[in-house]
Amino acid sequence: MKRSLKIKGAIEKCVASMKKLTEEAEKRANFCLTTEEESEWTKLSSELTSLKNELKRAEELENFGFENNNPSESSNPNESSNQRLLNPDLHRSLFKDTGDFIRTVCKAGMTGTINDDRLLRVATGMNESSPLAGGFLVGNDLATKLEQEANSKSVIANLCWNVPVTGNSNGINWKLPDETSRVTGSRNGGIRVYPVAEAGDITASTTKFREIEIKLSKHAGACYLTEEMLEDSSALESLLIKMFGEEFSWQRDNQILFGTGVGMPLGIMNVPDLLITVSKEVGQPAGTIVYENIDKMWERINAKYRSNAVWLINQDCERQLSRMAMVIGTGGIPVFSPASASAGSQLFGRPVITLEQSETCGTTGDIILGDFSQYIMIQKQEAMRSAWSIHVRFLNDEQVLKFVLRYGGQPFHSKKITAAKGSMTYSPFVALQTRS
Repeated sequence: MKRSLKIKGAIEKCVASMKKLTEEAEKRANFCLTTEEESEWTKLSSELTSLKNELKRAEELENFGFENNNPSESSNPNESSNQRLLNPDLHRSLFKDTGDFIRTVCKAGMTGTINDDRLLRVATGMNESSPLAGGFLVGNDLATKLEQEANSKSVIANLCWNVPVTGNSNGINWKLPDETSRVTGSRNGGIRVYPVAEAGDITASTTKFREIEIKLSKHAGACYLTEEMLEDSSALESLLIKMFGEEFSWQRDNQILFGTGVGMPLGIMNVPDLLITVSKEVGQPAGTIVYENIDKMWERINAKYRSNAVWLINQDCERQLSRMAMVIGTGGIPVFSPASASAGSQLFGRPVITLEQSETCGTTGDIILGDFSQYIMIQKQEAMRSAWSIHVRFLNDEQVLKFVLRYGGQPFHSKKITAAKGSMTYSPFVALQTRS
């Protein structure tokens, strides 16, 4: 057991004893401790101060890799102290940059020996007999830059309801109001509000809940480093951040739309009970988008979600939209506002976002109207070394860099919602039927 955990246990006992003394005093009329209790309180207070100071020292040692100074209780008693990871962030001061660190590790991997003292201070082997067998942990600066790049490149993920997952949790498990209708008595799972006369009774309402569970799933990427890439360390770092940042963001956005929910987020296009798919017009030519399609899609998104809604389109839909008009008499007026110097493209007053991940024009998913604040996205948000597992490893003399990110997601609602008045159903996500 970690020494800090033992100290915390002692602190809890000490605090419990002090609490018991105060509870005894509260039973008396003067709320005061007796002389004997005062003496005990002073003793406990002094002990608590000492324990807190000792806990601080123990945690500092553990943060530097010396988790337990007692060899008999170590998880790896044969592991020497200079093989333990002291602090992955130290390499920022020991190496010129992340690229310089990677080149040094690669050199060690090719020679089979660690002959650079900086690696002993920064990296730890994942194998008792050979530190090189497991790799070297890359510091948090690269992970932070990668996350920033991924977030800056993300389009849909930044529009979602993002929930951080901390501690040892592997996801979230919530109970939410089960709302499938806006009819009185069904809103928010059955919450009711009544007019009440003076001194009248208030009628209680029963709320129906549903359970939502979102698990973190593991997403990894790796690349083989060539000699040319290793020559320029600063360029290598920039290249890795750009490549992996963009790819993580691309995949995450794609999964929010089309994810199967198995080992990845559940995409809105794979929740048929929630997604509304508007039918094409009778006789509508293949691969086209007409005004009636857009009008009917707008009609089916909940009014309360319209202010946050966006249109997601494939780039090959732009020509269709730019030529589309609402017919009035023998003429018509455009309904699509192309991007200008002061504003982006708009359709029915809402932003139009061109997205690579959208399906090609004419296929369901080529144009989607949605309020993505109604999509829950979770991501591990502890220290970067926990959220991103980054190692440089060597397989058959090949230099490999691996990145791992854990996240998950699914829509907030599970079903379409019936209107408060009328028989129409609505949803926060609407798509257009295939036109082929």
